[in-house]
Amino acid sequence: MNEILVKVITSCQGLAPNSTYQVLVGKRTPSTLYFAKKHQLEAYFGLFPQLKKSDWGQVLAQQASRQDYSNTKPSFLADLLDYRQGMVFPQNRQKRYEAYLLLVQAASQLAYGQKRYVTVTQDWEVQQFVKAYFSQLRIQGREAFTASFYQEWARLLEDWPQDKADFLLSQFSGHDLPALAAEDWLDVLQGQEFTLARHFVLGRLDQALETAEACPYLIYFKKGLNRRFPAWKSSADLTLKGLDQGASLAEVQARRGLKASTLADHLIEVAIFDCDRFLPDLSRALGKAPESFYEEKAPEDFASFQDQYGDQAFWLYRVWQIANLEAEGGDFARA
Repeated sequence: MNEILVKVITSCQGLAPNSTYQVLVGKRTPSTLYFAKKHQLEAYFGLFPQLKKSDWGQVLAQQASRQDYSNTKPSFLADLLDYRQGMVFPQNRQKRYEAYLLLVQAASQLAYGQKRYVTVTQDWEVQQFVKAYFSQLRIQGREAFTASFYQEWARLLEDWPQDKADFLLSQFSGHDLPALAAEDWLDVLQGQEFTLARHFVLGRLDQALETAEACPYLIYFKKGLNRRFPAWKSSADLTLKGLDQGASLAEVQARRGLKASTLADHLIEVAIFDCDRFLPDLSRALGKAPESFYEEKAPEDFASFQDQYGDQAFWLYRVWQIANLEAEGGDFARA
């Protein structure tokens, strides 16, 4: 059996089949996103978008009764699956990955003094983002920048398994670091597997930069990516920007013509990836310190929450639950 499917089946056994199915096909609802985060299924979100519900139920039933896969040795691709950023909004995820490829290409061309070259991506937004990054750095010395830039890559990858580091570096056009060429990897990974592996390893890079240290150029780039191409969908980002500009929830809802349920959906989706953003709101509503929501367990269900705290909105309850998950280590940084 395909090693990836083995991992998925093993992770999903014992969980509600309908809920795991919604995760696998990538149904982007607040409840499905939360379920995936709660059960550490972020990497599998949207992995099989064409999967039929009947087929998934049949696979679970057959494999649960026939075979134990606990000792299955994962392949190179299956090992990388844990780093797939399944819950990041697909269009933004692709733009992030292309931005990394263009970043290294542009830095390499800068090192050689080349001002004109064919970019690895034709995405205008990505091109403008990388262009702005270099403009904001106000680089004074080309040699000093490129030396520091490649030193940061070395520090970032020193703890990576060698084959994963080699594969990542092989994806970059014009890099100066030792690695197998991308063409060489085609002998190891063919067709769709090669494409998936590229996405997974770039996802690992994106996640590594969330907690990286002593990599100022790369960290600055990553922070810019998070702002420009956020993990949540564009409609949720418009709602968040309205709030960041000082508008109240009621004002944002009125200006954008949103249903109350749609507004709540946007808030929960953002909270899945950035819970801290809404802890002050939860603090004001419940009269508790923001940090307490990581330590104190949320009520067992929404009805109990309202019994204790009055007629509060469901999205506030969900934010508290998400804070609990993060305190427990439920956020595997795989989203």
